Amino acid sequence: MIQTFWFFIQISLIVTALVWISFQTGEVTIDLMDYTLKTELGIFLLGLIIIFFVVSLFLWAVKTIITAPRIIAEQHKETQKNRGYRALTKGLVAVAVGDSKLANKYSKKAKNLIGANEGLPTLLEAQAARLRGDEEVAHNCFVALANNKDTAFLGLRGLLRTSLDQGDYVQALDY
Repeated sequence: MIQTFWFFIQISLIVTALVWISFQTGEVTIDLMDYTLKTELGIFLLGLIIIFFVVSLFLWAVKTIITAPRIIAEQHKETQKNRGYRALTKGLVAVAVGDSKLANKYSKKAKNLIGANEGLPTLLEAQAARLRGDEEVAHNCFVALANNKDTAFLGLRGLLRTSLDQGDYVQALDY
C-alpha cells in the first residue's frame, strides 16, 4: 500500500514538472556551424529530458549485455549446486533405507555437482561404500574427511565405527 502511494506521488511529481517545463516562456537559439536551431524553452527542456532517458536506456542495455554472461554463469552454478544437494539428500535417504545401488548412484551425482572437496558428498560416498561392502573405499573416504578440519569429526567417527565393526579395538582407541 505504501509503495503504491509512493509510486503515485512520484508520477504526480514528474507530470507536474513536465507541465511546468512546457509552460515556461522563452526561446532557445543554438548556432552550430551554418545551422541555426530556434525553439521554445519548454520544448527544448523536454527534448533534453527525452535524450537523457534514451541515453540512460541505451547505457542500461549495454550494461545488461555485458553482465549477462556472468549472471547466467552464476545462475547455472547455483542450479547445479541445488541439484547436487537434492542428490545428496536422496543419497542419504538411500543409505538410511539400505539401498546401496541407489546410494552409490546419488553419491556420484552429488560429487559431480557439488564437488569432491566438499565434506557431505564424501561422507555419502563412504556410507554407500560401507553399504556395498567396499571397506577400502569407505576407509579412504573417512581418512579424507578426517584430514579436513571442517569434517574431521565425521571422518574420525567413521574410522572409529569401522575399527569397532572389524573388532580392531586398539585402532579404535587410537582414534
